[in-house]
Amino acid sequence: MNIVVLAKQVPDPEAFVEIRGEGARLEIEQKFATNLFDEFALEEALRIREKQGGKVKVITMGGGKATEVLRTGIAMGADEALMLDDPAFADGDGYATALALSKAIQKAPFDILLCGKQATDDDRGEVGPMVAQFLGLPHVGGVTKLDIADGKAVAECPIEGGKEIMEVPLPAV
Repeated sequence: MNIVVLAKQVPDPEAFVEIRGEGARLEIEQKFATNLFDEFALEEALRIREKQGGKVKVITMGGGKATEVLRTGIAMGADEALMLDDPAFADGDGYATALALSKAIQKAPFDILLCGKQATDDDRGEVGPMVAQFLGLPHVGGVTKLDIADGKAVAECPIEGGKEIMEVPLPAV
């Protein structure tokens, strides 16, 4: 089972913030971390690999400090890490990010692609569904439980008053 996990660098929610100048300005420590929801996706990928074998690859975009996202992924147990780094990616929106990621992802075969439900810095949750669209693959979002068997993924998603069980063929996002 080849698993790809998308991970984003975001401002660290635990960074030090100090109010200065009689409350006139904030001094914020420039500290970054891996998006928490993407860490959850990586943990799920590692559980799947433990049960089914295979490899886990973490992919991120950006340069410099984004290297820490890959280091975190490897430290958590990922087998491979890939950084997409180009000045053209600077200040790209979700569409541009999803397009660049999908072009890189389609270069190597995979069975399932996991990503967090949203990034903690913008809360839009748009890149995963757009990557799925660019790759022409089924997408299930907001997954709280995932089982992989017989070439398909069975995902449990919360809905108002209950849960929804969805089954999609692999590969999927």
